[in-house]
Amino acid sequence: MTEQAKQVPLAEQLESVPMNARLVIDDPANFQSTSYPVGRMAHDAAAELRRLHSVNAQLLEALQSLIDMDVAYRRGPKVEEAVDVARAAIAAAKEKV
Repeated sequence: MTEQAKQVPLAEQLESVPMNARLVIDDPANFQSTSYPVGRMAHDAAAELRRLHSVNAQLLEALQSLIDMDVAYRRGPKVEEAVDVARAAIAAAKEKV
């Protein structure tokens, strides 16, 4: 199996942290403990990551739609260059997902 095949998506890794997980740091010098709700933070981060992936997909779809509409119209060299840049951006974004 390749490294890529074994890799678990980050959102899934974050969601696998128990919701009630806490990180407790003791400070014996001051007789204090500090508790951090890392489970809730991990789940919040996973939800935000999923939301951003969804927004990214919507933006890529809208950009592709604009490119498709532009193809139907006559265009000059500057528009052609912008369309090429947009196509490259879409391809690069899809590779990262």
